[in-house]
Amino acid sequence: MRIELTQPAWKAGVLPLNYTRVKCYLPSYNIKFNKNLWWRGKDSNLRRPEPAGLQPAPFDRFGTPPNMARINKNLALINDYNTLKNTVKKHNIMRNNKYWVFGKNPLIELIKKKVNISQVLVTKEKFKSLSSHIPKSINIKIVNKNQIDILNKHKINTQGVAVLINKKEKTTLIDHLNQNVKNKSTYVLLNNISDQRNIGSIIRVCAAFEVNGVIINKKYFNQTNELMIKASAGTSHHIDLIEVSNDANTIKELKKKNYWIYALDGYADNSLDDIKWHDKSVLVVGSEEKGIQELLKKVSDIKIKIPISKNVESLNVSNALSIALYKKNSPS
Repeated sequence: MRIELTQPAWKAGVLPLNYTRVKCYLPSYNIKFNKNLWWRGKDSNLRRPEPAGLQPAPFDRFGTPPNMARINKNLALINDYNTLKNTVKKHNIMRNNKYWVFGKNPLIELIKKKVNISQVLVTKEKFKSLSSHIPKSINIKIVNKNQIDILNKHKINTQGVAVLINKKEKTTLIDHLNQNVKNKSTYVLLNNISDQRNIGSIIRVCAAFEVNGVIINKKYFNQTNELMIKASAGTSHHIDLIEVSNDANTIKELKKKNYWIYALDGYADNSLDDIKWHDKSVLVVGSEEKGIQELLKKVSDIKIKIPISKNVESLNVSNALSIALYKKNSPS
């Protein structure tokens, strides 16, 4: 924890000279407390002028003592941080490639998938409703909401639940294709999609329709991103996520393995209703703003569109993918 001096008391003209207004900064989590507190100590002398005789009493110019309630409230936050810091240090998160997942549904999905869970932090209120879902073998710690909020970088709704798990082992496209030698298989390739909520929603859709794998450019993907995990409702552990560095080269490798490439494009000539799906297929989807890159459209075997009303320009990428996968899996 670092304490940053923001305004000396002599300049603020509120408290005596041996008080200084500071902000608490937690560098490990890049968190700054919004509320100031008054800190009495050696930092208060950094920008203070030389004393000229008697020092004033510890009251402001109106005879009001320092706001101790405000100080105590901020010190309570610091104590919460120190408690949590010990927990983080105990599990050695960064060194052991562990990260936090938030929410009730992700916890239940992780338990269903039998993912190795190191620890569960849960508030007292939420523990009552979750105790029946959590196996006794999992280490559970009941904490207050502040301790969970400090871990929450993106300020998402944690629902009073934080789960500490290991990162998934990464796999290359070639290794995954060599292991997956089924006659029928489907992959989804994400092109130009950087919004983490969209990525999470797509992963959830792919898990629902039992896609063999989701191929994502590694510059847009981080498996520990809280927004993505929350949007996927914990299903990111139900499906293989394959990181690649070049989408065009990825399509070339897939074609070598006899995969047909289908590009979802709102301006395509072929309607989704008329498409004949091959046993080995790859669905390419792009962002709502940029769409699929022209280079990928050229190397795709078939470009297809979903017929929608002329009053609507486009669908959300996860909604469009849901329709396409449902149509593909439906009996002809």
